[in-house]
Amino acid sequence: MSDFNRKEYRAYRKNRQDGDSYFQKGVSHLIEYFSVKEKLFVWDKSKNEANITEHGIDFYTAAYVFNDEFRLEDDNRYVDGELREQVIGEPSSPIDDNHPIDTTKTRPRAVIGEVEGILFVVFVQQVGDFGEETRIISARTANKSEAKTYLMMKYADYLE
Repeated sequence: MSDFNRKEYRAYRKNRQDGDSYFQKGVSHLIEYFSVKEKLFVWDKSKNEANITEHGIDFYTAAYVFNDEFRLEDDNRYVDGELREQVIGEPSSPIDDNHPIDTTKTRPRAVIGEVEGILFVVFVQQVGDFGEETRIISARTANKSEAKTYLMMKYADYLE
């Protein structure tokens, strides 16, 4: 049984601002809720920490990829009965002093406007207790092929 407080979360959701986060303590893990432009993102805290260690990208930064108007989204595989989707894009907000993650532990790769700032994010759309949520599963820097596809689409008008 979790000690998640629905009343407290509803109050948070009603008054949230971009970049606000809320933590739900679970039995064996911690779920983080994060809001960007009225879209709710969720992830497992331990998975986020593992992703930072493995790829140098935190899920707070990954959530900002969904603000990229040129982002490429695709849904191409099922894992354990869930449709895993992917998005390639640039986060709309750089890592800065107000970033909720201790950036001394991460490699600040998400630099806007540079090829290394293009991220590849795997996510699942789900309906939770509080409506539609985007659960981030992993995030990494896009490889050369993914970055090339993204940049060709983004700058297609200039390449013709």
